[in-house]
Amino acid sequence: MRVLILPRKAMAEAALGLLSSIIAVLQLSSKAVEYLSNAKGAHEERGRLLREIVSVTGLLTVLRSKSEAWKFEDWSETVRLVQSPIQQTKELIEKILPKLQPKSGIKKIGKQLIWPFQKGEVLEIIASLERYQRYFLLALQNDHM
Repeated sequence: MRVLILPRKAMAEAALGLLSSIIAVLQLSSKAVEYLSNAKGAHEERGRLLREIVSVTGLLTVLRSKSEAWKFEDWSETVRLVQSPIQQTKELIEKILPKLQPKSGIKKIGKQLIWPFQKGEVLEIIASLERYQRYFLLALQNDHM
């Protein structure tokens, strides 16, 4: 009986860790959406980046709500599938947030007018977000199997 308890406990801990990671990404994404909504310049690039972050947020919100109803047995496959992409999404958003964050004081005047990313940099960020979204979609499809 002890053998059965440990895997379930481990799966429950993994599920809790996954939920914590999702919540962290959702909080960071909320800040990024706010900053992007208020940013000036590069209208097209800013719009694409904003849409991708909102798409990731939507998928993670659904994943979060569905994950609360999944059985322990379903978790092992799903957790393995999305753990790394969620962490990578978190790291990516943490990387771009400082560039998006509104400046204060004298820096605010000059920085508000300049888009902080190069076009190639934005395209790389968008490509990464699109790749992570595919993992999240696969995890959601796992719920239907």
